Amino acid sequence: MKTFKYMISISVLILTGCLFDNSDDPTSLDEPPTIIGEVTALNYNENGEIFEILIEENPEVVEPSEPGGVKIWFSLPDATEILKRNESGTLAQYGPEHLEEALLVEGWAKSILVDTHPQRGPAKRIVVIE
Repeated sequence: MKTFKYMISISVLILTGCLFDNSDDPTSLDEPPTIIGEVTALNYNENGEIFEILIEENPEVVEPSEPGGVKIWFSLPDATEILKRNESGTLAQYGPEHLEEALLVEGWAKSILVDTHPQRGPAKRIVVIE
């Protein structure tokens, strides 16, 4: 009987963890970013809003096969989370209007990237580091 209660308790804990998955919580960044790098270009729409950013691992590296050669043009659909990591390490909302060249950021792809150079795809999340 004790073993049965123990197994039920463990099952409840596991199910609770699955039901309350916080993967959509912007303060929970369980998955590693697709890229960490510098914002080197911004594209604006006709309303003056940023709709696309270029993030480069190392802007000095030209060849994509070289270390640091990853470059991604991320489109910024409305669902893209844009956050800033504070000095304490916590994350806060950050408006796209604050994005600018030379910022160090982490970028997460929302889906599979188009394999061009630079790669292209929609961003799920952008976190400004500095």
